[in-house]
Amino acid sequence: MKSQIIRPIALGIFRKDDTILVFEGYDKNKNQCFYRSPGGGIEFGEPGHVALTREIQEEFNARIMEPHYLGMLESIFWYQGEKGHEIALLYEARFQDTHWYCTPTINGYEDTGEPFTCIWKELNSFNPITPLYPAGLLAMLK
Repeated sequence: MKSQIIRPIALGIFRKDDTILVFEGYDKNKNQCFYRSPGGGIEFGEPGHVALTREIQEEFNARIMEPHYLGMLESIFWYQGEKGHEIALLYEARFQDTHWYCTPTINGYEDTGEPFTCIWKELNSFNPITPLYPAGLLAMLK
């Protein structure tokens, strides 16, 4: 069993017209695709906006500007059969280089070296079958 720790994360909401940048995940236990905004863990003593800036730099080798705090969501969930608990600090942010907005996909790498791909997805395309996580984020963005 994993350790029972609440994980603080910072997530970036990047908008392009009526779309947001998300990556697609898959939970094999639920047989379900889901979407989440890019970002990652907040280190001890690190402000949330600094964590987001660092995570985007590490994952995409990209710089962001003007991260604006939107709010916080608490997420208690099951993923791959394991219970998780996260406190997500949400920031609206923009890429410094506008070329990131001109490509349909953006490739990134987890700290483990595992690749992942983000896409621009319309806000009205999320639903209970293909949800946007953390729960409550979609309502916050509409």
